[in-house]
Amino acid sequence: MYVTAVALVLAVAAPAHASGGANKGPVGVGVVGDGLEVREVRAVLTGWYPGARAESFVVRGGKRIQTLGGWKAASSEQIAQSKFEIVSWPMRRTLRHGDRICARFEHRAERPCVTVQR
Repeated sequence: MYVTAVALVLAVAAPAHASGGANKGPVGVGVVGDGLEVREVRAVLTGWYPGARAESFVVRGGKRIQTLGGWKAASSEQIAQSKFEIVSWPMRRTLRHGDRICARFEHRAERPCVTVQR
């Protein structure tokens, strides 16, 4: 149920190609784009955590090099019986092959990442 609900949240309005997602515990990150161009990054936290905030960033060579989306308050959503905190950052950024897009929520240790590939 958890994986299906998170996949649904991350896939909403995303084309079938040039998108991807990753989960680490209750935290998920989803990326929508075309080739190496990123159009949107989404972060999802499973559960009800009013006031949750998230940020997204790029990791290259194991080091954080750039903030993609600064700290932003999450919106609370419910899909079927599952509750989520969701943040999205629309953008138009071209990244390098192999860059990793990661997301994190305040007060959470998990930082899932998606690898950008041609």
